[in-house]
Amino acid sequence: MLSRPDFLLPLAAADRQFREHYYGLNSAALLEDLFYDALGNYIKQVEPATALVRPPAGQKGWDYEYEGVKFSHKVAQSIGAIAAIWDATIVVDRWTVNEPVVYSVTENAPAKGIRVTLPTGSEIRTRSLASLNRNDPLGGRSILMVEWPQSSRTPKLISAFHGGANDSVGAVLPFAQAWASITDAVTPNRAINEIDFLVSARALSKSELQALAQEAPIDIAAKVRAGFYVFPRSELVDLEVERNNRAVLIPKRIVEQLVANARAFGHFVPMPRWYGPYAADTPPDMYLAQRREFDLRFSARGAH
Repeated sequence: MLSRPDFLLPLAAADRQFREHYYGLNSAALLEDLFYDALGNYIKQVEPATALVRPPAGQKGWDYEYEGVKFSHKVAQSIGAIAAIWDATIVVDRWTVNEPVVYSVTENAPAKGIRVTLPTGSEIRTRSLASLNRNDPLGGRSILMVEWPQSSRTPKLISAFHGGANDSVGAVLPFAQAWASITDAVTPNRAINEIDFLVSARALSKSELQALAQEAPIDIAAKVRAGFYVFPRSELVDLEVERNNRAVLIPKRIVEQLVANARAFGHFVPMPRWYGPYAADTPPDMYLAQRREFDLRFSARGAH
């Protein structure tokens, strides 16, 4: 699903829109609903015989069932403690989660310290293009278009874009150019969700700019990469837990280990968010979708 732009880009846009316009827990809940809706649409198109089921209202512990397997879905901007069960009345020191967990992390970490090492050995600190707005000045920095595989394949520099001190993100890399560059770069062995844009933390030297002049293997180091991690049930048994006034929680240090294990064993799909700066600044207007149905019902044609 995430290798298709008609699913990947709307999810990337929503992550930015929801977080900017809705309170934290509300935005996370909306992003969970959006993922379920996107998954449902994908299944109807590609696997129409497959059932995707939601639990009854008030059911705790799982969020959807796919091919007979129940999943719990969690959304976080960055890694932190996650709810094992939303019930603050439970008093325990350890807990077993009965369903595998799909954990969506929407920011790389460190957010402004992704290290890119060039073939020359020069190291550049970068940040995701998603952390900027399209009107933000680049200040002479460069935008690196990279292949950042989810597997063990070596990352590659695909292209680089440079501008002057006062040039904005949108001026240096307008959407039409970004999209044309991506479509040219996608191949049977390079999916769209393995392509991302990183912004250098400083203006690059002449020798570094020369090293960026052609496609070349690079190294990208990040503690956490934005994407979807799956925690199997086998790793969720008898976990140490803590509590707050809302839930029984899996502590951050254990979540960090679960994330590291998921990436090491291939239970991970990247979620590039480069499209965010190009998306509309306003949140989706849920009211108007309902209003259109209401207006149609009372129009001359009427709703059927």
